[in-house]
Order: sequence, then structure tokens, then C-alpha cells
Amino acid sequence: MKNILKFSFFIALFITFPLAAQNEIESITWQEGRQLKWSDYRGTPEGKVYEAARSEFEIEFRYTGKIVEDELELQFQVSALFIPNDSWTVEAKQSNELLIHEQLHFDITELFARKMRHEFSSVHISADNGKAEIQVIYDKVMADMKRYRSLYNDETFFGANLNKQLEWNSKVRREMIELNQYVN
Repeated sequence: MKNILKFSFFIALFITFPLAAQNEIESITWQEGRQLKWSDYRGTPEGKVYEAARSEFEIEFRYTGKIVEDELELQFQVSALFIPNDSWTVEAKQSNELLIHEQLHFDITELFARKMRHEFSSVHISADNGKAEIQVIYDKVMADMKRYRSLYNDETFFGANLNKQLEWNSKVRREMIELNQYVN
């Protein structure tokens, strides 16, 4: 890849409460073995001339809770999502290497969704201050993911350094396996 590639990512969190109205957006939920395809990119290119693709990912979580014997019990549902209509590619710049780079960003989103599931499962959330405690966990995981993504892009030069890309593919796979018990 001779062109300098730059990608921007939008990571969002939606906190959804049961019975609350929700805007439905088309998304692809991360699942083992399901790889992104260029046909998944349905948005209109709107970036800078040197950009080849833009992928939009979200971590969505929902939770329900109940009080049992003065204790708050929460159930969390955390999902890593790819948003097709907000993701785009320039057809002339598409390559297998670029798609592999984008797929790993999706895998990283799932990795941090697993980390979030782990955090939620291993901490006691109080009935008095639950929302603030959940926000602290969210902020930590999202800040960690932002740093991780930045390092990934820097080290792989946005996927152009194929040797580093392969190293990162292995690294992320290993970390995901370590957190297999936190698959949705």
C-alpha cells in the first residue's frame, strides 16, 4: 500500500433502559467467524482525499436491575456493533489488506466489549450510586480502548505495515481468547 491511509473511528455508547424508546439503527453485531465485507460499507465517502475507508463502531449496552433483599442486582447486555450506513470506502482504494485492518478494529471493539462485560460482572454496583459507578467503568474501558486503537494505528501505520498488522492480529486474537468467558 503506497498511499498513506488514515481512518477515523467513532465509538459511542448507548445506555438503554428497559421500556425506553429507542432509535433503531442498522448494525452488524460482532460474532465469531463473521468477517466484514466491502459490501457492508454502505455510507457515502465524505472524508479527505487520502482516506480510503471510514468504519463506524459502537459499544452498546443495556441493563436491567432489581432490588433483592436491599441489594441491587443488575444484568448487563453489551454488544460490539458495526454501523454500515455510517461506514464507507473508496472503491478504487479497496484491498484485502485494508479490509483486514478494518476487521481488526471491529475485533478490538469486541475485545473491549468483553473487558466491559468482565468489569460489570466483577464489581458490586450500589443501589445508591449505581449510575455513577457504571459511568466510571464505561469511561475507563472506553479510554483504554481509545489508547489501544491509537497504538494499533500508529504501529501498523493504518494497516500499511503488513508485518505489524500480522503481529496485531495475533495479539488481539490472544487477548480475545483470554476473555472468552465474557462472550455475549
